Amino acid sequence: QNYEMVIRDYKKGRVVMESTLSPESSDSANGMTERETTEDTALAAQYRKVFEKVWAEVERIMAEMKEQLLKQLTEPWRPLDDQERTINILLELDIPDDPVWHYLDSQYNYITNLFKETYKEQVAKIEALKKSVITNDIDKRQVANNLKDTIKIISTRNFDALTARKSMDVQIWQATLVIVKTLSDLLLRCLPDFWKLSKSFAEGKFQKNQTVLSTNRRRRQAMDLDKVKEAQKMAKGVIDLYAQLLSDFFNLSSSTEDQNGTSESVQSPSSISSTPHKNSFVPPQTDSVVACYFLTKIVMEMCECVNDINAINVAAEATVALSTLMEQTRWRFVGVLCDTWINDATNFYLLEDWTLDSDNREITTILRTFHTFHKYNSRCAFKIASLGFVSDTDESKGGPSIPPEYLERIKGAFFRSIEAYLDSLPDIASDAAVERVDNKTNESIFRPRIDPTDSEATLLLTVSNLASLKQYMIPRLVSQFENAYKCKMAAEVSSINEYVDQLDEIFFADYIRLKKEAVSEIIRKGILNSGIDWYNIAKPTEVHAFVYEALLTLVMVHSQISDVSKILVNRALSELLDSMVQDCYDAFGQVERFGMGGMLQAVLDIKVMDQILAQYATPKAQEIFTNIYKKIEELYDPSQRTGNLETELNSVRGLL
Repeated sequence: QNYEMVIRDYKKGRVVMESTLSPESSDSANGMTERETTEDTALAAQYRKVFEKVWAEVERIMAEMKEQLLKQLTEPWRPLDDQERTINILLELDIPDDPVWHYLDSQYNYITNLFKETYKEQVAKIEALKKSVITNDIDKRQVANNLKDTIKIISTRNFDALTARKSMDVQIWQATLVIVKTLSDLLLRCLPDFWKLSKSFAEGKFQKNQTVLSTNRRRRQAMDLDKVKEAQKMAKGVIDLYAQLLSDFFNLSSSTEDQNGTSESVQSPSSISSTPHKNSFVPPQTDSVVACYFLTKIVMEMCECVNDINAINVAAEATVALSTLMEQTRWRFVGVLCDTWINDATNFYLLEDWTLDSDNREITTILRTFHTFHKYNSRCAFKIASLGFVSDTDESKGGPSIPPEYLERIKGAFFRSIEAYLDSLPDIASDAAVERVDNKTNESIFRPRIDPTDSEATLLLTVSNLASLKQYMIPRLVSQFENAYKCKMAAEVSSINEYVDQLDEIFFADYIRLKKEAVSEIIRKGILNSGIDWYNIAKPTEVHAFVYEALLTLVMVHSQISDVSKILVNRALSELLDSMVQDCYDAFGQVERFGMGGMLQAVLDIKVMDQILAQYATPKAQEIFTNIYKKIEELYDPSQRTGNLETELNSVRGLL
């Protein structure tokens, strides 16, 4: 419809009507005769009657048009340009209502109702998903399986595979992301036009035609100024509602209390309930890597929305809620990330399936998996805390700094998660933890595993893993963290290394204890309980069987350790040798007296051990060997001598 043409014709008609029906039009009849005057008056009355009837119809049509135009202002789907034209038309028609205010008030009600309805609809979907999950007991094994699959996905950066997963936690996270995206899209779709018109209204862009009496303008001026303030308040209200809805969903009011001891969030609408638990939006049985991925996506979505809103130059006081929202969201999300990070590390032992690393067969793949897990979580924490979404190549070139309170929280989670993993190692090395996660058959074909029921082999691999963790893994993770977060953590690293050393001693002692006991039994039985009469025995012609048996035990230990971790061979055999020679010393010390033959036999037996195991002899072992010879000499009865002692000893050397 060509409203401009209608208005022009309407104004022309009104001018004609006013000129025709005005009292001045009758003055022109003063010079006419009485008869002419009478005829003209009758004709004028007839014209007036017809004209009034026609004009009444015109006014009815115009009233309908005004109503139609006012109705158009309440239709939110119409473009802003069309609405501005409609407002200008209504201003030209000089309607009693303010069309600008009519539009803004209508839009505000529409936008706020749309926000609330959309929020309720999306939250209902999430609640339906959560109700379909049995959350009475968290299945740690299932979470571990999911975590293992997730780490494989992020190691190949195939994030499409992550979002395509049908697990319930991923579905809930995706629905949560949809809430944020939907509300952000609504804000970006509705607020710019609303603010643009509010700003134009405040700047006086929409003014009535100059033909309107100045007295009317002055009469409305005070009211217009109040409406300008109210319109700006409405724009702020839209932003506040967006912030409040997200604050309610993520329960951010307690986030500020956690951080500052006070709450800065605005009062939530009475029709929208807040969640009772601060992390109730976190899907049950989710893992930290999935949480990191979606939390980063959500923060990025909110950040882009806030930046776009700031770009339209909304009044500073109107965007305070957005700044508060972003700060509280970052703090809450970092807290969620840290909590799930530590929780996963506590149960990380469930990922150990004893698959050997393809590059280093003396450790298992759990270390590589742990490195990927730890690196990804610390990187996501950095992104959320700094809002600096940097690439892998740019991360070391400098970037946004991390606020101190965020740094302390993340650093605490970083080391607590390492400690939690170390705390779980007793479970890893125990029989009770065998077959913790599903291990696909096709993976095992190319990546051989040890027998997880072999407790000694698992102990050795655990010790080997600890050595690699201390020497390579922890320094690498710490270096990456320090470079990204621009901090130093020498004290924390020292504490972790001390803990690793303690665990190393415990696990290695558990393994070596059984071997020591076996060797000790052989030595004590051979020297004291095998029927050897050390006082009356003849001169030696061969080494006693218990010596060969003890040495064979050490050979078997050597073979077992070599199959698992060659770096532990020297350490194990040296410790076993220390124990074995001490057992020899203690046992020989219980012999009452040595005759010539017994003394020579004892020297021969000990010399065999000394020479064969020389490469594993520690200063402690060498000292004990010396003490054994002295002890044998002390217990030797010289009266048993049948020849030259030196000659007899040379004969022993010949046997060697």
